[in-house]
Amino acid sequence: MMQMEFFPMNAAELADRVVDVYKKSFGKQIVFAAVVSAVSLVAIFVLSIVLGVVFALFFISPGGVTAFERFIIAGILIGVVPFILLGRAFSGAGFILLSRQAFYGHTVRLKYMGLTKVAARAISAVFAQAVLSLPFIAAIIGVVYFAGRWLDGIKYFSFIGAFVFFALLLILVVGYIIFSHIFSLSVAVAVFERQFFFGTIRRSWLLVKPVFWRLLGIRIIWFFVGLGFSLSAQGILYFLEIAWNMFSGSVNIISGADSFVVFIVGFLGPMFVTVAVAPLGDIMQALIYFNQRMKNEGLDIEIRLEKLALSGRENT
Repeated sequence: MMQMEFFPMNAAELADRVVDVYKKSFGKQIVFAAVVSAVSLVAIFVLSIVLGVVFALFFISPGGVTAFERFIIAGILIGVVPFILLGRAFSGAGFILLSRQAFYGHTVRLKYMGLTKVAARAISAVFAQAVLSLPFIAAIIGVVYFAGRWLDGIKYFSFIGAFVFFALLLILVVGYIIFSHIFSLSVAVAVFERQFFFGTIRRSWLLVKPVFWRLLGIRIIWFFVGLGFSLSAQGILYFLEIAWNMFSGSVNIISGADSFVVFIVGFLGPMFVTVAVAPLGDIMQALIYFNQRMKNEGLDIEIRLEKLALSGRENT
């Protein structure tokens, strides 16, 4: 077991500890992210095919797509949403549990991470987030829908209309980012505390409220850090693909080798980048949760006392 120091952290120390936790749990985080992503994609793909076949057999009429059929198509899309939320709940809970092992200085292991014990609570937290997000989602869809109907009804571009549309959309998106910060720790709460559904939301709010805007700024900065890493890696892969295309066009090589390199650089590479970036947000969530509890509830003292008690039992 590694010796770790536990103390309330400022923004810079928090970011450093997040990077440290990510490095110590990197391999397990990648494996877990890959497994969850693969299972989620297969489940969503199979469900989409099944629902699409049902729709094709029973609802498509020869006269074209009717309003009722559009409604059925929307139902198919909505039917996939719960599986997306389930994947999000499992991945978030897993990333957070692995982060806890690394943060506490334990050996990071997938087998004993305890995901099955907290899965129901994590799922309830994610579904509670979805319920609270519905008004913003409905408002954004409404703005896009009415903007589309308005653009269909005119024959020329209106600068004022476009400005109003993008302004409303920006206000809604920024408003949702601020609002969602209220429940930004709800999955961590569900994992580490016996809270379900809106109880996780209330507890998350109590943790973020003392430094609401500072934590929001940290999360936004961390989001752009992850985005920058992703774009940089994608850019490198794109450059490698261009370089290989230039090389393969000027040198006679086996076509199979060319296809293999294009597959690695153009398909597997971006997938690996996506999987590598996936844990970053939840690692930050876990560390913010620990930090807020250390600042406001003396979690660091509890951890030290637990370690002293454990070492005392081992010595005796």
